[in-house]
Amino acid sequence: MMKATLYASGVTTMLKYSVREPRPGSRDRNSFPSGHTTTAFAFSGYIYEEHGLQWGIPAFMVSAFVGASRINDNRHYLHDVLAGATIGLAYGVGISKLSQIKHESNKQTGQMFVVPILDEKTKGLALIKEF
Repeated sequence: MMKATLYASGVTTMLKYSVREPRPGSRDRNSFPSGHTTTAFAFSGYIYEEHGLQWGIPAFMVSAFVGASRINDNRHYLHDVLAGATIGLAYGVGISKLSQIKHESNKQTGQMFVVPILDEKTKGLALIKEF
């Protein structure tokens, strides 16, 4: 979850200072995309992938509230929030999927460990393959 949030925030920050879109009613020029929405959706996308709809739906509802509040508070336009949600969701789901693939790969190939076996038969080191 931390990786998804960190990577998504990095992309959002680079876009903010590259695009330089003004905020509604302000001289600030870092409106696009919404960073708050990005991090909220990175979090909820990861939660959804790891824990399913039972936790994913409430997480998405909170994220949608964050996005709506950014528009309501006159800090972002709709397209800022939609872009932030897309970036966050892509990283949240993507990082979770990569983590699952890596975990499955480790399960299939197994790992080899050398551990001391102290019994009468071996009296030395043994190779143990763990799945």
